[in-house]
Amino acid sequence: MPPQNGYLACPNKVINIQLKDSSEKKYQCLRLIFEGTNQFLDIPLVWLRDHCRSRRYYDWETNLRKLRMPHIFEKSKLTSFNFDEEKQNLHIQWEDGHESDFKIKDILDWSIAKDSHVVPYTLWDRETLKEIPKLSSKNFNFTEFAQLFIRFGLVMVTDVDSTDEVATKTICEKIANIHSTFWGEFFVVSADEDDQQKKMEMQVAKDDTAYKNVELGLHTDGMYFDQCPGIQVFHCLRQAPIGGESILVDGFSVAEKFKKSYPEYFKILQTTPIEHRYFEGYDIEDKIIDSAPLKLYARCVEPIINCDGDKFVQIRYKPYNRAPFRNLKIGEENTTIETIKFYEALEKFAELMDAPENELKFLLEPGTVLFFDNFRLLHARTEFQGSRKLLACYLSRDTFLSKARPVLGENLCYSI
Repeated sequence: MPPQNGYLACPNKVINIQLKDSSEKKYQCLRLIFEGTNQFLDIPLVWLRDHCRSRRYYDWETNLRKLRMPHIFEKSKLTSFNFDEEKQNLHIQWEDGHESDFKIKDILDWSIAKDSHVVPYTLWDRETLKEIPKLSSKNFNFTEFAQLFIRFGLVMVTDVDSTDEVATKTICEKIANIHSTFWGEFFVVSADEDDQQKKMEMQVAKDDTAYKNVELGLHTDGMYFDQCPGIQVFHCLRQAPIGGESILVDGFSVAEKFKKSYPEYFKILQTTPIEHRYFEGYDIEDKIIDSAPLKLYARCVEPIINCDGDKFVQIRYKPYNRAPFRNLKIGEENTTIETIKFYEALEKFAELMDAPENELKFLLEPGTVLFFDNFRLLHARTEFQGSRKLLACYLSRDTFLSKARPVLGENLCYSI
């Protein structure tokens, strides 16, 4: 069972419960009065009926509700209630004849708002993160991995056989299941002609700048997906003889600096929906090419910065896949100003992203697998010469977090 207690401390025990009446029955509550304080908690009757844990309305074997929501207020009419102060139990008799029993502890655990805005991560830049956290595959511990990954957004796993792709898959599956896209489950990023030919034979999408030897600027992956990849995995199977350095930037750290320095611009990037897209089998006028062997059109519209209160949730930043910015309206000058303001905000954000003091630059090595948070970290690559081969995949963020919460404890359970 997941932890039931949040971060907000509950008051002392309940010493009395009173009906708080209302002219509108739907606003009726039971008021819980706490010992030794003047504090109280009003619990709506509809909340109590919704949280009934009788076997009629709750399946204890699967931990799933069975109550249906139509006519919920009609079912929430009270006949009587009884509070046992010594045992801290509450019994309710409803007008429809149903009865509900509650432990006061459960009511408090289930009803009092949890502090979900506790920040679980440590922001970093080149000065504060001197070395990327590393673990060995030989004695891999998921709890250690989860702690480091949640805190910093990246972990390297060493001692992975670079000559056997199954070894990379094995370590990935210890963390989460593969997040498959039209790129496949595992895909090889290479400018080598032989590797490209293999991809063509597999009929896998490959029209992407990453498959060339040019420099790649900072970005997050899959921004054209509603369910974009959560965790990115890189295993360099063959280094380029010249160049090909990887670059990582903590997007949350940059966003925090951006928020403090340019609050107006921050608000613009937090609220302006931006379309990202990816397509194959279309011509320069966005028309379908009938003879194209593969036809794809992926798109997603979301703001660049996504927050939950003061906590950053996701950075959606991929200039390569930004669609035309359709924001102007005929006869409305204010949309022209809004558009210019957006570009001012985007320019400042990009300048902060590209600042050298925010970058970690390093060479990926065969035998070391890099895992990083695609919701948080931006990645880039320097230009290279010669042959370079990178095995890559995405992992399910939801699966990872589902496995991480039980091992990280309740201090983090409600904040990730």
